[in-house]
Amino acid sequence: MVHFSLLALWILFFSSLGFSGDDVIKLNPKKTYLVIYPGQSSFPLLELRESKGQVVALRLDEKGLFIGSKLECSWPDGRYQTDKGFNMVLGYSSSNFEPGKTVYKPCLPEGPIISTWGDCGNGTAALFVQVEKLLKDHAEVRFRGKKLILDLLPLKDNYRVQPPNPRVNECGC
Repeated sequence: MVHFSLLALWILFFSSLGFSGDDVIKLNPKKTYLVIYPGQSSFPLLELRESKGQVVALRLDEKGLFIGSKLECSWPDGRYQTDKGFNMVLGYSSSNFEPGKTVYKPCLPEGPIISTWGDCGNGTAALFVQVEKLLKDHAEVRFRGKKLILDLLPLKDNYRVQPPNPRVNECGC
């Protein structure tokens, strides 16, 4: 009963801010994802390249998501804050979620890097990378028709693989 009450309060809080289930970027249950866990002291850098050693095509760092050298969208308040990691979803202007002041613009909802709310919008911030092919030391992803490589070694153990599950609903739950 307590968990239901907390969930109801959470939903009521976000609905009062004007956010709805439509604000949640939904995962494709037919795809494989890497679920990325930010480190306790820093954010894991993600760099996707056309091939190993090539120029970075997509970069996610403590400032936000870059396409080439252009900042596409940033973390709330302009920088990833480890102490507020549970609220760090790309595209929100603030981590305080003040009614009428916090602006949300989804960041690359088509992927391959997806920053959204976990548990179909009912959980804390979650970060996913949609994967086409998973190999021992790297993952292959697609972005706007191009194959990109994500080196997995720098991530250490800060990720897990979420395999396809076509039996779930479109939200991934």
